[in-house]
Amino acid sequence: MKKHQRSPAQVKRDLHLDEVPDAAFMALLAKVDGAGEAPPRVPANAAPITVDQLEAVCITGTVGELLAHARRQNQQSLDVVGRSAGVTRARVQQIEHSDNVELSTLVKIAAALGYRVRIRLEPVNAALPPLTTGLLYRQGAA
Repeated sequence: MKKHQRSPAQVKRDLHLDEVPDAAFMALLAKVDGAGEAPPRVPANAAPITVDQLEAVCITGTVGELLAHARRQNQQSLDVVGRSAGVTRARVQQIEHSDNVELSTLVKIAAALGYRVRIRLEPVNAALPPLTTGLLYRQGAA
């Protein structure tokens, strides 16, 4: 069976997900796994990451740990990221060791590391749809 023809239950098992993926995830997976289609473009400076690293940071990590991981993967110092984000070195370090960060600062630091921030609200009530938004840092924006 081709990957893009997997059932949601198979995808849950194959990807070690906590829940069965929704229709939007399955549609995206079909696009990526589609026959003859090129995979999403990976930036030339992207560093490889192991499954264990991904699980440690993305599944159980805090936002600060995720930013610290991205900074280390990009081999950038706290000073460089701080200057690029318009915050102090100390503020970047403080955020990396915290699980509480202002959204605007998160967006600035993520942008300095070459990322954009996406937020997904997962409904507790199954009758509600999930909501997702992307946040971009625009230099000079208030």
